[in-house]
Amino acid sequence: AINLHNLKRGNTPSKHAPTYFHNMGSSVSKIINRNKSLLREQVLVDGLSKVGIVEDPKEHSRVIDVLLDSFTTPPADPLFLWMVEDSSLSAGEQQSRLLLNTRFMLEWVNFPLLYRGIILDVRDEDEIVGVATLLPPGITQIPPWTFGYQIVTIGLPPSMKHKAKWGPIPEKKLEAWDTVEAAKKEVLKEIGPSWYLQAIGVLKSHHGKGLGGALLRAVCALADKTQTPVYLDTESDWHEQLYNKFGFKTFRKFDLTVEGADAVRAQTEYIMVRKPQ
Repeated sequence: AINLHNLKRGNTPSKHAPTYFHNMGSSVSKIINRNKSLLREQVLVDGLSKVGIVEDPKEHSRVIDVLLDSFTTPPADPLFLWMVEDSSLSAGEQQSRLLLNTRFMLEWVNFPLLYRGIILDVRDEDEIVGVATLLPPGITQIPPWTFGYQIVTIGLPPSMKHKAKWGPIPEKKLEAWDTVEAAKKEVLKEIGPSWYLQAIGVLKSHHGKGLGGALLRAVCALADKTQTPVYLDTESDWHEQLYNKFGFKTFRKFDLTVEGADAVRAQTEYIMVRKPQ
Protein backbone atom coordinates (compact mmCIF):
# COMPACT_ATOMS: atom_id res chain seq x y z
CA ALA A 1 0.00 0.00 0.00
CA ILE A 2 1.11 3.58 -0.64
CA ASN A 3 1.17 5.98 2.29
CA LEU A 4 -0.32 9.04 0.58
CA HIS A 5 0.15 11.23 3.64
CA ASN A 6 3.94 10.85 3.48
CA LEU A 7 4.17 10.75 -0.30
CA LYS A 8 7.01 12.89 -1.61
CA ARG A 9 7.08 14.28 -5.13
CA GLY A 10 10.57 12.86 -5.67
CA ASN A 11 9.34 9.33 -4.89
CA THR A 12 6.39 9.37 -7.27
CA PRO A 13 6.24 7.67 -10.68
CA SER A 14 6.08 10.95 -12.59
CA LYS A 15 8.57 9.58 -15.16
CA HIS A 16 5.71 7.43 -16.47
CA ALA A 17 3.40 10.42 -16.98
CA PRO A 18 4.15 11.03 -20.68
CA THR A 19 3.25 7.44 -21.63
CA TYR A 20 0.19 7.42 -19.38
CA PHE A 21 -1.29 10.65 -20.68
CA HIS A 22 -0.36 10.20 -24.35
CA ASN A 23 -2.07 6.81 -24.35
CA MET A 24 -5.41 8.33 -23.37
CA GLY A 25 -6.44 8.56 -27.01
CA SER A 26 -5.14 9.49 -30.41
CA SER A 27 -7.89 12.09 -30.82
CA VAL A 28 -6.40 14.16 -28.00
CA SER A 29 -2.94 14.00 -29.57
CA LYS A 30 -4.34 15.04 -32.94
CA ILE A 31 -6.06 18.09 -31.45
CA ILE A 32 -2.91 19.10 -29.57
CA ASN A 33 -0.58 18.62 -32.54
CA ARG A 34 -2.88 20.44 -34.94
CA ASN A 35 -3.06 23.48 -32.68
CA LYS A 36 0.67 23.46 -31.98
CA SER A 37 1.32 23.50 -35.72
CA LEU A 38 -1.07 26.41 -36.12
CA LEU A 39 0.72 28.27 -33.34
CA ARG A 40 4.17 27.77 -34.85
CA GLU A 41 3.16 28.60 -38.42
CA GLN A 42 0.60 31.38 -38.05
CA VAL A 43 0.48 32.78 -34.51
CA LEU A 44 3.93 32.84 -32.90
CA VAL A 45 5.45 34.98 -35.64
CA ASP A 46 6.49 38.61 -36.08
CA GLY A 47 5.50 40.51 -32.92
CA LEU A 48 4.72 37.31 -31.03
CA SER A 49 7.90 35.45 -31.96
CA LYS A 50 9.20 35.83 -28.38
CA VAL A 51 6.46 33.41 -27.26
CA GLY A 52 7.23 29.69 -27.49
CA ILE A 53 5.72 26.31 -26.61
CA VAL A 54 6.90 24.16 -23.71
CA GLU A 55 7.59 20.72 -25.19
CA ASP A 56 9.87 19.02 -22.66
CA PRO A 57 8.07 17.35 -19.71
CA LYS A 58 11.21 17.94 -17.67
CA GLU A 59 10.40 21.67 -17.74
CA HIS A 60 7.05 21.21 -16.04
CA SER A 61 8.54 21.87 -12.61
CA ARG A 62 9.89 25.19 -13.91
CA VAL A 63 6.42 26.06 -15.22
CA ILE A 64 4.99 25.49 -11.73
CA ASP A 65 7.81 27.47 -10.10
CA VAL A 66 7.07 30.47 -12.34
CA LEU A 67 3.34 30.32 -11.61
CA LEU A 68 4.00 29.87 -7.88
CA ASP A 69 6.18 32.98 -7.80
CA SER A 70 3.61 34.94 -9.77
CA PHE A 71 0.68 33.91 -7.56
CA THR A 72 2.31 34.06 -4.11
CA THR A 73 4.83 36.91 -4.14
CA PRO A 74 3.05 39.85 -2.42
CA PRO A 75 0.50 40.96 -3.28
CA ALA A 76 -0.61 37.34 -3.49
CA ASP A 77 -3.41 36.09 -5.71
CA PRO A 78 -6.71 36.79 -3.87
CA LEU A 79 -8.14 33.29 -4.30
CA PHE A 80 -5.05 31.39 -3.20
CA LEU A 81 -4.67 33.71 -0.21
CA TRP A 82 -8.32 33.17 0.74
CA MET A 83 -7.82 29.40 0.63
CA VAL A 84 -5.45 29.51 3.63
CA GLU A 85 -6.35 32.85 5.23
CA ASP A 86 -6.29 32.72 9.03
CA SER A 87 -5.97 35.85 11.18
CA SER A 88 -4.54 33.81 14.08
CA LEU A 89 -1.40 32.91 12.11
CA SER A 90 1.90 34.74 12.09
CA ALA A 91 2.94 36.27 8.78
CA GLY A 92 5.56 33.54 8.37
CA GLU A 93 3.16 30.68 8.97
CA GLN A 94 0.57 32.27 6.67
CA GLN A 95 3.13 32.50 3.87
CA SER A 96 4.27 28.92 4.49
CA ARG A 97 0.73 27.61 4.13
CA LEU A 98 0.15 29.80 1.09
CA LEU A 99 3.19 28.36 -0.68
CA LEU A 100 2.36 24.77 0.22
CA ASN A 101 -1.30 24.94 -0.75
CA THR A 102 -0.77 26.99 -3.89
CA ARG A 103 1.93 24.66 -5.21
CA PHE A 104 -0.42 21.72 -4.76
CA MET A 105 -3.30 23.45 -6.56
CA LEU A 106 -1.10 24.64 -9.42
CA GLU A 107 0.34 21.17 -9.89
CA TRP A 108 -3.06 19.50 -9.71
CA VAL A 109 -4.72 21.64 -12.41
CA ASN A 110 -1.70 22.23 -14.66
CA PHE A 111 0.03 18.83 -14.62
CA PRO A 112 -2.43 17.28 -17.13
CA LEU A 113 -2.04 20.24 -19.48
CA LEU A 114 1.55 19.29 -20.22
CA TYR A 115 0.09 16.26 -22.02
CA ARG A 116 -3.55 17.21 -22.67
CA GLY A 117 -3.07 20.92 -23.30
CA ILE A 118 -0.68 23.57 -24.52
CA ILE A 119 1.76 25.56 -22.40
CA LEU A 120 3.12 28.79 -23.85
CA ASP A 121 6.26 30.41 -22.49
CA VAL A 122 8.52 33.44 -22.69
CA ARG A 123 12.18 33.13 -21.78
CA ASP A 124 15.12 35.19 -20.62
CA GLU A 125 17.88 33.55 -22.64
CA ASP A 126 17.06 29.85 -22.08
CA GLU A 127 15.19 30.18 -18.79
CA ILE A 128 11.39 30.21 -18.64
CA VAL A 129 10.20 33.43 -16.93
CA GLY A 130 6.55 33.53 -17.98
CA VAL A 131 3.91 30.95 -18.91
CA ALA A 132 0.29 30.54 -19.99
CA THR A 133 -1.42 27.15 -19.73
CA LEU A 134 -4.26 26.33 -22.14
CA LEU A 135 -6.84 23.60 -22.52
CA PRO A 136 -7.99 23.27 -26.15
CA PRO A 137 -11.67 22.98 -27.11
CA GLY A 138 -13.02 19.47 -26.94
CA ILE A 139 -10.58 18.07 -24.36
CA THR A 140 -11.49 17.23 -20.78
CA GLN A 141 -8.94 18.74 -18.42
CA ILE A 142 -8.80 16.05 -15.74
CA PRO A 143 -10.84 12.98 -16.74
CA PRO A 144 -12.27 11.09 -13.74
CA TRP A 145 -10.10 8.04 -14.45
CA THR A 146 -6.91 10.07 -13.89
CA PHE A 147 -7.73 11.14 -10.32
CA GLY A 148 -6.02 8.17 -8.72
CA TYR A 149 -2.90 8.65 -10.82
CA GLN A 150 -2.72 12.33 -9.89
CA ILE A 151 -3.08 11.58 -6.19
CA VAL A 152 -0.19 9.12 -6.44
CA THR A 153 1.88 11.60 -8.46
CA ILE A 154 1.07 14.84 -6.65
CA GLY A 155 -0.30 13.76 -3.29
CA LEU A 156 -3.31 14.77 -1.23
CA PRO A 157 -4.32 18.42 -0.69
CA PRO A 158 -2.41 20.03 2.21
CA SER A 159 -5.76 20.97 3.78
CA MET A 160 -6.47 17.24 4.13
CA LYS A 161 -2.95 16.14 5.07
CA HIS A 162 -2.62 18.80 7.75
CA LYS A 163 -6.24 19.03 8.88
CA ALA A 164 -5.33 18.33 12.51
CA LYS A 165 -3.13 21.45 12.54
CA TRP A 166 -4.89 23.65 10.01
CA GLY A 167 -8.43 22.93 11.21
CA PRO A 168 -11.52 22.24 9.07
CA ILE A 169 -11.90 25.61 7.30
CA PRO A 170 -9.20 25.23 4.59
CA GLU A 171 -10.68 21.90 3.53
CA LYS A 172 -14.16 23.44 3.38
CA LYS A 173 -12.75 26.25 1.23
CA LEU A 174 -11.32 23.62 -1.11
CA GLU A 175 -14.76 22.04 -1.32
CA ALA A 176 -16.20 25.47 -2.19
CA TRP A 177 -14.13 25.30 -5.37
CA ASP A 178 -16.81 22.95 -6.72
CA THR A 179 -18.92 26.09 -7.20
CA VAL A 180 -16.37 27.41 -9.71
CA GLU A 181 -16.24 24.12 -11.61
CA ALA A 182 -20.03 23.98 -11.80
CA ALA A 183 -20.19 27.58 -13.04
CA LYS A 184 -17.58 26.85 -15.74
CA LYS A 185 -19.63 23.92 -17.00
CA GLU A 186 -22.72 26.14 -17.23
CA VAL A 187 -20.77 28.78 -19.15
CA LEU A 188 -19.49 26.16 -21.60
CA LYS A 189 -23.06 25.03 -22.26
CA GLU A 190 -23.86 28.57 -23.34
CA ILE A 191 -20.76 29.49 -25.34
CA GLY A 192 -19.93 26.09 -26.84
CA PRO A 193 -16.45 24.57 -27.40
CA SER A 194 -13.84 27.04 -26.16
CA TRP A 195 -10.23 27.50 -25.19
CA TYR A 196 -9.70 27.64 -21.43
CA LEU A 197 -6.91 29.83 -20.09
CA GLN A 198 -6.07 27.87 -16.95
CA ALA A 199 -3.26 30.08 -15.67
CA ILE A 200 -0.97 32.88 -16.77
CA GLY A 201 1.94 34.32 -14.84
CA VAL A 202 5.32 35.99 -15.07
CA LEU A 203 8.10 36.02 -12.48
CA LYS A 204 7.74 39.14 -10.37
CA SER A 205 11.38 39.99 -11.19
CA HIS A 206 10.37 40.28 -14.87
CA HIS A 207 7.25 42.40 -14.47
CA GLY A 208 7.03 45.56 -16.53
CA LYS A 209 8.64 44.05 -19.63
CA GLY A 210 5.45 43.30 -21.53
CA LEU A 211 5.85 39.52 -21.19
CA GLY A 212 2.42 38.87 -19.71
CA GLY A 213 0.85 40.96 -22.44
CA ALA A 214 2.71 38.99 -25.11
CA LEU A 215 1.43 35.70 -23.68
CA LEU A 216 -2.13 36.99 -23.51
CA ARG A 217 -1.99 38.36 -27.06
CA ALA A 218 -0.76 34.95 -28.25
CA VAL A 219 -3.72 33.26 -26.53
CA CYS A 220 -6.15 35.71 -28.14
CA ALA A 221 -4.51 35.35 -31.55
CA LEU A 222 -4.83 31.56 -31.35
CA ALA A 223 -8.50 31.85 -30.43
CA ASP A 224 -9.06 34.23 -33.34
CA LYS A 225 -7.29 31.92 -35.79
CA THR A 226 -9.51 29.02 -34.72
CA GLN A 227 -12.58 31.30 -34.46
CA THR A 228 -13.24 29.93 -31.00
CA PRO A 229 -14.07 31.72 -27.74
CA VAL A 230 -11.60 31.68 -24.86
CA TYR A 231 -12.64 31.84 -21.22
CA LEU A 232 -10.96 32.13 -17.83
CA ASP A 233 -11.72 32.61 -14.16
CA THR A 234 -10.20 35.33 -12.02
CA GLU A 235 -10.65 36.85 -8.57
CA SER A 236 -10.46 40.64 -8.38
CA ASP A 237 -11.72 43.89 -9.91
CA TRP A 238 -8.14 44.67 -10.94
CA HIS A 239 -7.82 41.44 -12.91
CA GLU A 240 -11.26 41.95 -14.41
CA GLN A 241 -10.21 45.37 -15.70
CA LEU A 242 -6.94 43.96 -17.06
CA TYR A 243 -8.68 41.24 -19.06
CA ASN A 244 -11.27 43.75 -20.28
CA LYS A 245 -8.43 45.46 -22.16
CA PHE A 246 -7.87 42.26 -24.15
CA GLY A 247 -11.52 41.88 -25.09
CA PHE A 248 -12.75 39.66 -22.26
CA LYS A 249 -16.19 40.34 -20.80
CA THR A 250 -17.51 39.18 -17.43
CA PHE A 251 -19.94 36.30 -18.00
CA ARG A 252 -20.52 35.24 -14.39
CA LYS A 253 -19.76 36.88 -11.05
CA PHE A 254 -20.42 35.09 -7.78
CA ASP A 255 -19.08 34.58 -4.25
CA LEU A 256 -17.36 31.54 -2.81
CA THR A 257 -18.53 30.93 0.74
CA VAL A 258 -17.94 28.36 3.45
CA GLU A 259 -21.12 26.70 4.61
CA GLY A 260 -21.65 26.98 8.36
CA ALA A 261 -18.79 29.46 8.83
CA ASP A 262 -20.37 32.91 8.78
CA ALA A 263 -17.21 34.53 10.14
CA VAL A 264 -15.25 33.51 7.04
CA ARG A 265 -15.37 36.24 4.40
CA ALA A 266 -16.66 35.47 0.94
CA GLN A 267 -14.29 35.46 -2.06
CA THR A 268 -15.58 36.96 -5.30
CA GLU A 269 -14.99 34.98 -8.47
CA TYR A 270 -15.34 36.10 -12.08
CA ILE A 271 -15.72 33.96 -15.18
CA MET A 272 -14.79 35.96 -18.26
CA VAL A 273 -15.25 35.17 -21.95
CA ARG A 274 -13.65 36.61 -25.06
CA LYS A 275 -15.40 36.02 -28.39
CA PRO A 276 -13.22 35.47 -31.47
CA GLN A 277 -12.47 38.52 -33.55
